[in-house]
Amino acid sequence: MQSLTKCAALVATAAAVLAGCGGGTIVVPTGPVKLDELRADSRPYFWVGTSFEGLPLTYAEQYNGRFGSLMYGTCEIRGGSFSDEGCAPPLEIQNTICRGEVSVAIFPGGRRAARAAKALRPLNAAARRAKEPFVSIDRGVACY
Repeated sequence: MQSLTKCAALVATAAAVLAGCGGGTIVVPTGPVKLDELRADSRPYFWVGTSFEGLPLTYAEQYNGRFGSLMYGTCEIRGGSFSDEGCAPPLEIQNTICRGEVSVAIFPGGRRAARAAKALRPLNAAARRAKEPFVSIDRGVACY
């Protein structure tokens, strides 16, 4: 089943690249959102729900060694897949474990990020057991 999922992701990526060859726009991020995997993870995740202020949860990534990320809303990359432009989602919540402490970084800064910081809540059992996270807005957490 996992190889089928990887194959489907590869086909979707190839289709996006081919669609971008002629220019136009690409909307990102568009998944995956595998909440069951995050809920079952032994590492803590904090979030603001399946949507926040009209922005749906559009991407969720388990810890990649450094942090786990949840993204809300989408943005458009103009000029297709060969564009140098890039874009950032309207709201990103990064969960980090640093020296045994949980931190949450919220991007980009501004009023929405401040409201998201107040709305943070545990996504999984590990987060419910953890102490309240250190929260930063518009800056990542340095962990040495």
